[in-house]
Amino acid sequence: MYKTIIALAIATVGASSAFAQVPSPGTDAAAIHQVKKDNAHIRRDNADIAHEKKEIAQDNAVINKNKLRVNADQKKIGEERAERRADQRREDADTRKGNLQAAQKEEARREQESREITGLKKNELRAEKQEATERQDRAHEHKELADARQAKAHDVHKRNHDAAQIH
Repeated sequence: MYKTIIALAIATVGASSAFAQVPSPGTDAAAIHQVKKDNAHIRRDNADIAHEKKEIAQDNAVINKNKLRVNADQKKIGEERAERRADQRREDADTRKGNLQAAQKEEARREQESREITGLKKNELRAEKQEATERQDRAHEHKELADARQAKAHDVHKRNHDAAQIH
């Protein structure tokens, strides 16, 4: 029985000291406000990060679409070159046979195809330039995303530190 009374006394003193350690609400108002402010900032950072991820995904989709278009143009250019070489061989054969009128028609058609190929090349160069610009933009957005993540981590650390100060 004596042990029970001592244990009860120790538990009572321990409980009262535990309640004595709880800070009063008025003195921690600033710290609680700071934690709430930090939480709001973290939520805003999370929203910004999600928005930037969405923009990056959209940019990647556009870049992939442009890559497909460039590849299709390159394939078409290769086909046009093969056709132009065949036309040149026909024109040379017509010239050797003495059929100058057919050779002139072949030359005119080949020149037209050459102009079309030049147009395709210009389009390809424009697309490649645009793709390079989009790559730069994407790299910049990745940097901004990394900075936002770093700021969020800092805010989380600060919030946790401030929250630890409350208790």
